[in-house]
Amino acid sequence: MADAPPRTHLFGSLLMAASVCMFVVMNVLTKYSSIPAAEKVFFRMAVGVATVFSFVRLGYVKMEFNNIRLLILRGALGAIAVMFYFHSIDHTTLGRAVFFQFTYLAWGAMFSWFFLGEPLGWRRVPAILLTFAGGYLILLSDTGFSLSSVKSGDITGIICGLFSGAAVTAIRASHRQDSTWMIFLFFASSGAIAGALTTFPSGGFVEPVRWEWFVLFAIGATGTVGQLFFTAGYRYLDVAAAGAIAMLQAPVSAVAAFLLFREPLSSCFACGALCVLAGGAHLAWTSR
Repeated sequence: MADAPPRTHLFGSLLMAASVCMFVVMNVLTKYSSIPAAEKVFFRMAVGVATVFSFVRLGYVKMEFNNIRLLILRGALGAIAVMFYFHSIDHTTLGRAVFFQFTYLAWGAMFSWFFLGEPLGWRRVPAILLTFAGGYLILLSDTGFSLSSVKSGDITGIICGLFSGAAVTAIRASHRQDSTWMIFLFFASSGAIAGALTTFPSGGFVEPVRWEWFVLFAIGATGTVGQLFFTAGYRYLDVAAAGAIAMLQAPVSAVAAFLLFREPLSSCFACGALCVLAGGAHLAWTSR
């Protein structure tokens, strides 16, 4: 992607910025809703699947697959990541959950170097280490530096970052042969299946009241639009550059959670967040 023209980079940047707006709204609604995490994942992904098939029916999207194995891999990795992400939002603060997810910038840069042959370079190594150090500071910011007090949502947030890094690498690879719509379809289908299998067989379905149906639909709509913009952005930008723009979602979500839910923003959390942001910015700078 280093040889892509400036207009291509600008278009990719605009797509990623639009996805940030959608994801911030989705994050806030997800935190606000008391519906179980797996059920929220199911509805979010079901809206995505319905959207794709609606466009197929209208003739705007063609059902055409090329690399099925890679599409399935992308779908599986993305489904695992989003399941852990929604669990993390429900079981720790929104700010912590989002910043843990954005350690995927470092994971994605390493995975893209190893699997796709994209350049890493010695200048990116300090940024990767800084990102992980920031995640560690955030992890311990509310526990008095005691690992025994870490919340389950913090652990699933960290795991989400790992699988998200693998998922965006699969997106980059999939774009070489398949369209944004087909990549998204496999992601949404895999997530819907994962959410359904976790919710319905166990009898864990909680019937939403009227206003919760609206919230669930809004989560699905904003998540679908955001994910389509996000996936399309990776056609024009490499993992680090696209991720650096997408990571604006983290501080905006944290501030929104502070204003709306009164979630604390400690000095240790702020230091960790700055490390994650600085690491991501350096990764973007070194990727042109």
